[in-house]
Amino acid sequence: MKAEVEVLFFGLLSEITRETSIRIWDVADTNSVENIVINRYPALRNYNYLIALDKQLINENRLLVSEHTIAFMPPFSGG
Repeated sequence: MKAEVEVLFFGLLSEITRETSIRIWDVADTNSVENIVINRYPALRNYNYLIALDKQLINENRLLVSEHTIAFMPPFSGG
């Protein structure tokens, strides 16, 4: 099943993309979203980022359903 998802960009990544959010249609998983985003904004290849799915950081590919939210965030450190 293909999904329609919202993609959010935070911090430096929103400056690079000049977007805070976009919608992507017909994607099955988070790897597909990442590929589309990197192809649309090739400068992101030069930066490290984290990906969250519905406010949960993920480290592996996840299947998507419509209305999921995916966030691209710069790395952060806490104290």
